[in-house]
Amino acid sequence: MKSSRPASIVPQLFDLGAAFGTDRIALLSGDRSYTYEALNASGRRVAKKLSLDGAGPNVAVAVCLERSPELIMVVLGILQSGGAYVPIDPAY
Repeated sequence: MKSSRPASIVPQLFDLGAAFGTDRIALLSGDRSYTYEALNASGRRVAKKLSLDGAGPNVAVAVCLERSPELIMVVLGILQSGGAYVPIDPAY
């Protein structure tokens, strides 16, 4: 059954950010910085792995990570796969 829910706009925005300049900073964390291109590529790698594992539209993926650049990459990858993420507090 096809979902009537609209696709997430976040992956489209990252594609757009990466298209406007491969060296534009998208995320700063401490002394590390990540460009739109780097985050987009990381998200796509996560999305590919998740898709191979069955993630996609109408599939929720649990995420149990502290706030970090890796959390952003994982959430972006889930959205790029078409899935939805369910945040789980690591302290729970």
